[in-house]
Amino acid sequence: MAKSYPDFALTGQWQDIAVATGYTAIANERVMLQSKSRDAVLMFIGGASAPSADDGIAVSLGKALSGTSDHFWVKGSGEVAVLVED
Repeated sequence: MAKSYPDFALTGQWQDIAVATGYTAIANERVMLQSKSRDAVLMFIGGASAPSADDGIAVSLGKALSGTSDHFWVKGSGEVAVLVED
């Protein structure tokens, strides 16, 4: 069953959403992350530690990235919408 989570606030540094308070249930689920930032958000699925500074996929406003992992890394400003898919 699909489940939405509150938007995740970005800090400009790599953050692993799957270990953040209130989001740990997304680990190992099929997750869609949608950029709600005016600037592109870097997203990286997988990896137990933060990616290199410029690694990841640049996702622009309104676009989304989906995948299954125990780590969902994001970097940028603004917010990311988080949804566990069916």
